[in-house]
Amino acid sequence: MGQSVLRKQVKSKQRPAHKRQKSFRVFENTYAISSYPFRLYLLILFLVGLALFIKVFLLISITRDSIKIEAVNQKIEKLEMNNEKTRLEQAQLKAPARVQKYAIEKLNMINPEEVNYIHLPEDVIRKDIEYKKEIREKEEIENNKAEKIKFITFLSTVTSRIGVVALGDILLFKN
Repeated sequence: MGQSVLRKQVKSKQRPAHKRQKSFRVFENTYAISSYPFRLYLLILFLVGLALFIKVFLLISITRDSIKIEAVNQKIEKLEMNNEKTRLEQAQLKAPARVQKYAIEKLNMINPEEVNYIHLPEDVIRKDIEYKKEIREKEEIENNKAEKIKFITFLSTVTSRIGVVALGDILLFKN
């Protein structure tokens, strides 16, 4: 009987369950979350995840770029085919037989029965060349005169604006 009375007394000294403080057990041989190997494991796991993310991102970028390149290549092929088709049409339109047929049928032209050529002596051709040279030289002289007049006009406008008077080859500054 004596033991049961003691137990009752001990039980009466205990606090109710909602007021009891929770006790923590301490384990000596376990690693806490902040330990070095666990941090290293998390760092390695993060780096592997980052590397996988970068690899997937680069693969997606490469795939997207290769799709764009393929689309551009298809467009180039299409344009080259169109260009070749246009060149073929141009060659057909420029064909001498087609041009002659068009001239005869649409423009009412006729083929000459006889082609006459005029043979000029060499001295006439030489004189013609010399005459054309003289005309070109005269045109160049006139162009040079016109350029000189434009330049002199330009100089006179500039000098009048900055206060310089030109007398022949002498420049006088206004005060």
